[in-house]
Amino acid sequence: MVLRKPIFANKEDANAREALKLYEGKQYKKALKLIDQNLKKNSSHAESLAIKGCCNFQLGHKSDAEPYIVKATAKDSNNYLVDHLAGIYYRSVDNYQEAAKWFKAAVDNGSPNTLLLRDLSLLQSQVRDYKNLRDSRQAFLESQPGYRANWTAVAVAHHLNKDYDASVNTLAKIEDIIKEHLQEQDRYEQSECVLYKNSIIAEAGNYARALEDLEKDVSEIRDMTSFMEYKAKYLLLLGKKKEASMVYRQLLQRNPDNVGYFNLLETCLDTASGPVETRLALYDKLASFYPRSDPAVFLPLGFLPASHPEFQKRASSYILGQLKRGVPATFVNVKPLYKNKRKIVVIEKIVKDFFANEVPGLNPTVFVWVSYFLSQHYLYLNKLDVAMEYIQQALNHSPTLVELYILKARITKHLGKIEQAKDIMEEGRKLDLQDRFVNSKAAKYLLRSNHVDEAIDVVSLFTKLDESAVNGLKDLHTMQANWVLVESAEAYVRLYEEKLSELRALPEDAAQSEVSDLQDQADIYRGLALKRYMAIVKVFQTFQSDQFDFHSYCMRRGTPRDYIDTLKWEDKLHSTPIYVRAIRGLLKLYWEIYHQQKHTSNGSAKPDTRKNKKNKPLNVKKKSEMIAKVESEKDDADPLGAKLLSDLKANDHLLKDMEKYVNQLTSEADDYKCTWELAFDLQVEDSKYVLALQALKSLSKLEGSAKSANVLSRKKILEEALAQDTSVNPAIVKVVQKGLESAFSNSTEAN
Repeated sequence: MVLRKPIFANKEDANAREALKLYEGKQYKKALKLIDQNLKKNSSHAESLAIKGCCNFQLGHKSDAEPYIVKATAKDSNNYLVDHLAGIYYRSVDNYQEAAKWFKAAVDNGSPNTLLLRDLSLLQSQVRDYKNLRDSRQAFLESQPGYRANWTAVAVAHHLNKDYDASVNTLAKIEDIIKEHLQEQDRYEQSECVLYKNSIIAEAGNYARALEDLEKDVSEIRDMTSFMEYKAKYLLLLGKKKEASMVYRQLLQRNPDNVGYFNLLETCLDTASGPVETRLALYDKLASFYPRSDPAVFLPLGFLPASHPEFQKRASSYILGQLKRGVPATFVNVKPLYKNKRKIVVIEKIVKDFFANEVPGLNPTVFVWVSYFLSQHYLYLNKLDVAMEYIQQALNHSPTLVELYILKARITKHLGKIEQAKDIMEEGRKLDLQDRFVNSKAAKYLLRSNHVDEAIDVVSLFTKLDESAVNGLKDLHTMQANWVLVESAEAYVRLYEEKLSELRALPEDAAQSEVSDLQDQADIYRGLALKRYMAIVKVFQTFQSDQFDFHSYCMRRGTPRDYIDTLKWEDKLHSTPIYVRAIRGLLKLYWEIYHQQKHTSNGSAKPDTRKNKKNKPLNVKKKSEMIAKVESEKDDADPLGAKLLSDLKANDHLLKDMEKYVNQLTSEADDYKCTWELAFDLQVEDSKYVLALQALKSLSKLEGSAKSANVLSRKKILEEALAQDTSVNPAIVKVVQKGLESAFSNSTEAN
């Protein structure tokens, strides 16, 4: 600890001392009044500046808050009170990295507040500073050793640093201390911590000890499913397959619909690589034990060859049994078999023969569901006309069945008739106005056909409407309905591109009012697209910030296993498909603005006097009706995204902004092709050719070929960029050229 003079040692610091008490009591206005008196006498008083910054933030004067915090830390960064207040401010604005930095400084500068260690550890968990987290958790435990949560937190910190022995020892130590004092209400937490300790031992690779401890602690464990899964896993990894198979059979008794248990049982019995007949006998026996288990009947269809006589027999029994019962999901259930083309032929023959020979004599509903199945079958094969014939005859038979309209709309969409598909989907929706799923599908089709306002009206039927709201768009933002946001954004982009095409198609002597109107509409749609994409980015920022509460909650509730799973999920948060999709769309708009800036700055943009006549800003007042429909929050300051668009146009650092998003994808969503396409384009533009080469290699790996057209076209772009860039270091050119030769030496230009 650093020894310092006492805080508030001088008489003139009385106001600051009192203001701090008022701030802690949430009396921010009174605190600010005292602080202003202090700053009139001494404008550089560090503690007062820091308190004023925090008070301004709490009173809503957010733009005025940070300058005071910066001044305070610049004036006296060794003052633990100033450091603490700076940390509080940065934590309030979700800048966890800065908050952790200043909380750490407060601790290092001798703060006597031991709770600061807890707050610091939460911030270090948030920013994944696991090395320092261990020290903070340990120091806080030493200050408050009477709480089990603090011991668990230290164990978690050791675990995150892969110090497995220290983690296990910490958990074992607290178990020994409290085992004689456990109450019934403590049993769940005890069970979770015992299983957590056991999982750490296994993660360290010591399966024999993990199994031994698991058996020894069985009386402490309440989650018997996890106990049995752990036991079976350890036995299997230790080569004790017979014992493991017995446990998996017990697990199947508990849940005979768990496909994983069937697969693992086969691994134990070594049947997966054995004769087909042996595997069939196993599944027949399991099916007799669990007659209502779907996996026991379906899984043999996966490993049986299409030419095997049992395949047609069992597939017929499985599929036709469901069709006779009128199971709508029959096709979805057998779709995994469609990876094998020969099995598709067999399934088609089974169902068509059944349709022709048996269906006429059965319940009329069977006719509908078989037609529905065959329509899905031919849609999968992209035989759209045949698929349409089957779904139409089903509709002719049962015109009030909503599922049939959904499938017909889907087929129509694949035919490229999106407007007609939207109408079909709307017709189906009106048959059941209380079905949320059908409502959402109809809204999606409306969005795909660029009818954004109508789509929002439809989906708003299931949202909460404020008295003054014309639709439920604000509630959709609050509910984080990302699918609506991303579909809306993409629809606005299409509308924007339509208006641009109309604008370019205008004759040179077109009326200025017509030009201005089209330009206005194009700008509105582009602004709204940016607004919706950024709304998704904000949602994921919220996801990231929301985990902050779990760093303390999971310790207090005694759920360390779930906590570790949460951290792993959060570490891959930006690999979520809808986020990747949103970033891809957002960066497309960024690139467009960037190229416009680039062409304007180097004079390569051709002047268009017709378009340049319009220099006035958008007239928002005339668009009040539209604003009411597209507002994403109450009192939205930029409902049309006009400011967002103008700020981007004036932004001189678009490449850096794009790099921030691309780095998220390359670190978390590295299994998407678009990630490396975006990374490549960005690195080439930024003259970072070595990174561009790495991105190209990653793309090639995902493409599965160095000869794909996508890879070859980008390889050519990189080669041309190297040849045209006269300012690049020759050593870098050689490195990249050598890398291209070694990675793509056998590739040839695609025809």
